[in-house]
Amino acid sequence: SPVTIASFNPQQQTAVIKGIYEPMNVVGGDVSIPAGELVIRGEVAVYFGEPIALKNSMDYWFRKSFNGLIGIDWYAGDNWTIMAQYMHKVIMDYRDVLGTEQNTSMITARISKEVLNNTLKLSVYGMFDVDNVGFYVRPAADYLLSDQITLSLGADWLGGRRGTFKTYKKNTQIWVKGKYFF
Repeated sequence: SPVTIASFNPQQQTAVIKGIYEPMNVVGGDVSIPAGELVIRGEVAVYFGEPIALKNSMDYWFRKSFNGLIGIDWYAGDNWTIMAQYMHKVIMDYRDVLGTEQNTSMITARISKEVLNNTLKLSVYGMFDVDNVGFYVRPAADYLLSDQITLSLGADWLGGRRGTFKTYKKNTQIWVKGKYFF
């Protein structure tokens, strides 16, 4: 993801917003432990030199961050799958001028069911931004018309009190797509 920086062009009286992609070093690991119908997952990563925008959005600083995730996948039988995970990020050497909180948390979940001899997959995916009380929900239906053709119908619903999901709430939509595999 880019760090987004804003500037002002006085000659044209316009704002310029650009994404800057800075390289960073990452060290991490993950584990998955199967336990019957369950899979328990964990991931950790340290980002060295992560670019983080300042509150004024006109510059950025590099910081180290610690990222962790714990999740559980339940393959409940009868073509049901239920997944949930909790993610947490901590920015080290935090200063109040940074444009994000020192600790951020996100919860994601997915429920899916395959029916009609596994040709129709019904699912609901959701994200909940704990800190900003924001949400993203995506119900979808994927129909396997043949081995090469899949038709999909779904929706994206975004909202919340503040944060990214509230910012994009006007992007709530219903969509249709087709895939052809060759």
